[in-house]
Amino acid sequence: MSSEPFDDRPESVLDRALDRLIARPEPTDQRPPGAGLGVRAPGLNTVRAAGFRRVHGLGESADDTPLMTDSTVHDVASATKVAVTTALMMRLVSAGEVSLDASLRRYLPSFAGGRKDEVSLRDLLLHRAGLWEWWPLYMVARNRDEAFAVLEALPLRYEPGVARRYSDLGFIALGRVVECVVGAPLSIAAQSLLFDPLGMSSTRYAEAAPILGDVAASSLGDIAEEQMIATGQPYPVPFGVCDFSGWRREVVCGEANDGNTFHAMGGVSGHAGVFSTVRDLLTFVFALANPDENETMWRPAVVDEFFREGPDPGQALGFRRQNVEVNSIATPVLWHPGYTGCAIGVLPEYRAGVALATNRLHVKRTPVPTVSLWCEALGAAAKTLALGREASRSATACVYPVV
Repeated sequence: MSSEPFDDRPESVLDRALDRLIARPEPTDQRPPGAGLGVRAPGLNTVRAAGFRRVHGLGESADDTPLMTDSTVHDVASATKVAVTTALMMRLVSAGEVSLDASLRRYLPSFAGGRKDEVSLRDLLLHRAGLWEWWPLYMVARNRDEAFAVLEALPLRYEPGVARRYSDLGFIALGRVVECVVGAPLSIAAQSLLFDPLGMSSTRYAEAAPILGDVAASSLGDIAEEQMIATGQPYPVPFGVCDFSGWRREVVCGEANDGNTFHAMGGVSGHAGVFSTVRDLLTFVFALANPDENETMWRPAVVDEFFREGPDPGQALGFRRQNVEVNSIATPVLWHPGYTGCAIGVLPEYRAGVALATNRLHVKRTPVPTVSLWCEALGAAAKTLALGREASRSATACVYPVV
């Protein structure tokens, strides 16, 4: 056993978590090649990174295996649902411009007929609207207007307002609602109402062209969605692989990994497509964790309402909800994962935020689930918060530097 003292500095705690998260010392077939992890709370703002953002043998030349850094930009995939759409809804509700109990039809008149008339914005945020979980809009739509028309015409798959059925389509619809209320494209609304006011200078959609530079690869083409179409699993959609000719075969890097976002919606959607860094994501979740200091963004009472658990266990308005133990005491975490291996979370009782970003799909075999990576990251975050709480109770308060 080593005689060296245990290093409990926040950066060391996160470094050890990264060692467990990624493939060491060489990339393997299943664990992500690289990852970034950060925690921010009052007096604490630490970001660490390890591994590689792209890997030789997976679409790269032998001399191009760049390292993951704390400035690496990631496709956050479904974390967009929180980082853009839910956050914009919080802003609009705070400003009195949107009512959660208004019908979707009020904003999208074509979404009508039968029980579709009963669907409210609250239902969409709770994933209780009865919509299909997923539908390959790009099979018949070639632009945003066509994609929205297909979505609005689809019949409900389930009875609305009865049970949680996680749905990409619901957040595509919510993104459209934001555009109607704000009177601007979703990318502009996100930039002007979220990213710029919060100082998230590295966060944006890849709508005009792929994002270049220090960017993590996200996947090996459209393999996952091709398999979904070919097998009809987990959603039995009435299409075949040959019905679409635009499948990507190369490594996806700097453009939206999600098929509907990339192929049908010009890189911009309410459910996926945002690119960001761990530092920017921490800025976002920290602002949510401290709403009383960000009342120009959202009212604390509105944040409380969005964080409250809904009728289905583990689901709040837009956020998933779970507990994590800090100093052996359970505390709630409001969070959301992204299919690419990213996740963000808010710990309101600690006024803290956590951000994880990996390239878990940039592997040859079945990747590690995002939720498994998140549990490891959240455990490390809880450890840093516990250490900070203990230090703050000592005679000399410990203020951690930005790392």
